[in-house]
Amino acid sequence: ARAKGRGNRIVKPTCHVYVTVGN
Repeated sequence: ARAKGRGNRIVKPTCHVYVTVGN
C-alpha cells in the first residue's frame, strides 16, 4: 500500500482502508 506516499483521502480504490487511515 503506497497510500502513505501521498496523504490522499481515499482518492484511489487501490487501498481504500490504508488510504483512509493514512498509515
